[in-house]
Amino acid sequence: MEIGVTAGFYVHREEGAADLKRFSIRPAIGYFLSDRLELRVGYDYEEIKRDQDVTRTHVMLIGPIWYLPVADRVTGYFQADIGPSRSMIRRRGSETEDHGLTLDLGMGAQIFLKEMTAVDLGVRWVRINEMSDRDRIDLYVGTSFFMK
Repeated sequence: MEIGVTAGFYVHREEGAADLKRFSIRPAIGYFLSDRLELRVGYDYEEIKRDQDVTRTHVMLIGPIWYLPVADRVTGYFQADIGPSRSMIRRRGSETEDHGLTLDLGMGAQIFLKEMTAVDLGVRWVRINEMSDRDRIDLYVGTSFFMK
């Protein structure tokens, strides 16, 4: 069994526009179906701010992770998650809500500090709902704890 959390923070600066700030956190729990295949369930919270505009998104995700040993203390992985999402959008004082489906594909590496503790580094492609103007690529860092 694995218990983990990843987080990301991003600031985008555009000339003549307010900074775009994005924060996300994703706790998850997984069960190993075999030595290299895990089924994981997670919750993803994301908040995006620019001036007074705010978007908050909540996503429940489920999906497989395939692990590939790379070195003595390093394991690579590929993941695919899918799940329902809800976004609350506040722009110029008006609020709307959007429901949809999120797709998340990623890959990364777990670097083991101890036998049952690892640091996660990865990249993922994310599409949240149909409201997304474009797909997004995230870089993230996290930690995982494993139990026998």
